[in-house]
Amino acid sequence: MVRLRSGMFAALAGSVLLTACFPPFDALLPPPFGYGGLVPGEMGDEPLIVVNETDDDWILSFGSYSGPAAYAVPAGATGKAILFGEPTGPVQLLDRACGEVDRLDWDPSFGALVIEPPGAVRGLENVASDEAVSLIEYWDCSFGDAWPPTPHDRLQGGTGSILLDGAAGGTWVLDVASGEVGALFDGMSLEDEVSVSPDGARVAFTRISMDDMATEVVLAPIDGSGARVLAENGFGPTFSPDGTQLAFVEFDPFAGGGALTVVDVDGGEPVRIASGVSVARWSPDGSMLAFTTTEPGSQFGGDSIEPSELQVIRPDGTGLRTLAQGPADAPPPAWSPDGTRIAFTGSKGDQPLDGETTIDIVTVAEGTVRTVAELDGAALSEPMWSPDGRRLAFGTYEFELLAHTSGIGIVGVDGGAVDMLASGQGAFYGGPIWSPDGRWIATVRVADVELSAELVAFEVASGQETVLASEVLSVTAWLERQLLD
Repeated sequence: MVRLRSGMFAALAGSVLLTACFPPFDALLPPPFGYGGLVPGEMGDEPLIVVNETDDDWILSFGSYSGPAAYAVPAGATGKAILFGEPTGPVQLLDRACGEVDRLDWDPSFGALVIEPPGAVRGLENVASDEAVSLIEYWDCSFGDAWPPTPHDRLQGGTGSILLDGAAGGTWVLDVASGEVGALFDGMSLEDEVSVSPDGARVAFTRISMDDMATEVVLAPIDGSGARVLAENGFGPTFSPDGTQLAFVEFDPFAGGGALTVVDVDGGEPVRIASGVSVARWSPDGSMLAFTTTEPGSQFGGDSIEPSELQVIRPDGTGLRTLAQGPADAPPPAWSPDGTRIAFTGSKGDQPLDGETTIDIVTVAEGTVRTVAELDGAALSEPMWSPDGRRLAFGTYEFELLAHTSGIGIVGVDGGAVDMLASGQGAFYGGPIWSPDGRWIATVRVADVELSAELVAFEVASGQETVLASEVLSVTAWLERQLLD
């Protein structure tokens, strides 16, 4: 099993994570102190009580839909672990060397865990906890072993590979034809934001240091051997279409928060080409990068209140142009397959800060903007072009007084009626991803009540739904080639 870290960027919104720097086994902290600057308290469920009946220190590792977590359990201690989400897989008992000693299948009835000599873990419904103190999260074991998402139904007639992040950590590959799930590669600690080179030989990703929470942009062969750090304090790497360059965002508080940076993958120093940037996207021919601007600090945990701008720039830093304006904290734009147009999240009317958003298209040469999709009372976001360039798929969200409706919409690039491929109350749909042949659209669906996440594929022509896997955090890409042996 691969030992991987979770896809934390979805939760951390960049590289900033305030953490209490206390030695986990030298002291137990009573409330109100806790990991990450968070104050332990009632988060909907009672804290999990952990009783260590041994004379040894242990680490307990959990996976949940909010990501993996591990807790230091000192010898002879009774403590409480504040879990931010129901565990989704087995509980692992690790020694100080991060080796697995025992594991226990999680049962929702558990209110306590007991560590017994010489090193075994069992669950109880409850236990007296008057003297329990808060356990400290433990980072040095990379959260223990990440286990893969659970595969479900095969997609009949489907081909290629889907890259996804597991709810219990790690980056995984779903082989669409066989329905099998496997690790992207072995022996490395990953975050999400994985980009595979066009020839499939290399992979770039963002890694977080567990020592100081700094981020690194890392390049490695697809098998994980010979990894090297290309840049520090960076995230969101993406390969150029010819595979010779990487673009990523480098955190710099003196450069508007996020600086768009380009580096040659075979050597050379990273070059900053723009500031105040969210994640960028390459044009199909590699001649330009498109991105949305963001208010300083907003991509690192703050909420932006300023409208964003859609801009393009050449990889050498020349030719910066503003094409359009959009809402605050807009997601990355999407290039058309022929590179002549860009789809993006737009503002409805003259209200760039309003909750209602549209799907807009701008021509790169002329800068002509037109709205192709809007729904009354709804926010539309994350447009993705079909492979033939004739349609756009996007996410929808409509907030109501006592409920919300979310779904996946499709519209022609010339506008017209929106076809709702999926829609329902009480669930959230992530951004859509087209299959390489344009026959299916994949997305992650999260049930609002159960907080269960599953990877689903919809046949575009019929709307037929296939659940491909559960225990999924996010989906990154649908690649035409197979990545698993």
